[in-house]
Amino acid sequence: MTGASGTPIVNLERRLELVRRNLKASQCVLNLNDALSLYHPTQPTQFLWDPRLSSDERTLAGVHEMVHAVLHPPGSTPMGKNETPVEERIAHHVAGRACVYFGVTGYPVFLERWPDHTFDIEDDEREGVELLLAALVETLETPGDPPTWLDRGNYGFGIASLELAWAAAAEGSGQ
Repeated sequence: MTGASGTPIVNLERRLELVRRNLKASQCVLNLNDALSLYHPTQPTQFLWDPRLSSDERTLAGVHEMVHAVLHPPGSTPMGKNETPVEERIAHHVAGRACVYFGVTGYPVFLERWPDHTFDIEDDEREGVELLLAALVETLETPGDPPTWLDRGNYGFGIASLELAWAAAAEGSGQ
């Protein structure tokens, strides 16, 4: 997408749209009540947007939800069973950094719309976070190509605290 015209946020939304198309994901705007956006990896894969989001905010939320897509490729375990506060925190951290990489500012202000969320990561998460960020950036840099992470199952980035949180969630659900 080198040389694409428009502002950084418009260019980022174009990239996201191509990736969502490549994932064969649908999009829908509906009242989500407790969330501003959601990603569902089950088939058919969906990205959901609350009508309270402006077009620019939907792009920022789209980057955040794409982090979840990288962690839970289409067809993998539904988010509700595995998503944790740890994953949300990491998703915000990675989304904020990816936005900056593509020249888009404003994610920290957007983050304020998610109460009790932060960009902070733990020391044992740094290596995994860098791998996750690299996968997201690669996906958005080559939006017309199938993402390299499409053929793997849930989560494979070595984020120790996330793995522990998922293990605890699996034990609690009887899996």
